[in-house]
Amino acid sequence: MPKNRGLAGTALGIPDLVWMPLVTGALMLIAGGMGYVFHQPWMFPSLGPTAFMQACRPNDRSSGLYSTLVGHSIGIAAGYLAVWIFAAHLPPLVHVSDYVTPPRMWAAAVSVGATMLGHTLLRCYHPPAAATTLIIALGVFQISWHDAGGLVMGILIVACCGELLRRLRRDGRVGE
Repeated sequence: MPKNRGLAGTALGIPDLVWMPLVTGALMLIAGGMGYVFHQPWMFPSLGPTAFMQACRPNDRSSGLYSTLVGHSIGIAAGYLAVWIFAAHLPPLVHVSDYVTPPRMWAAAVSVGATMLGHTLLRCYHPPAAATTLIIALGVFQISWHDAGGLVMGILIVACCGELLRRLRRDGRVGE
């Protein structure tokens, strides 16, 4: 039986004007709320654009679960690797000093380029991953298992919850 495409764009009769802000806000509340309950940094800047894409572009391949998870994973790996290669983990941090040191500048440039290369090779284009790699390269998240775990958990929360809402919006149903 063909999929019910009649709900696409107005899943459950909810217009875009209501659906898109509601979903993006809900995804942020879920990540932030879970982080608050567990006292973990599971909400960070690049999750906003991810939620935005899932709510506004549900049919776009770059909004899908594969692109979201693999794209952000590449961004995390590229960010941490570039920080390590350029010894950019040493003080001062950009958000403390208000300027970018040469090691952080190089780490940022190389990590964004490496993220793009990884996305191209694995065909998982997810633009918010460039922001994820930048928040690592610029020192918002440090080289630690705690910070890396916070990034991974936030991404998993938004990716999985967003995927359910994306499918509901796209197909008018969650299961497939």
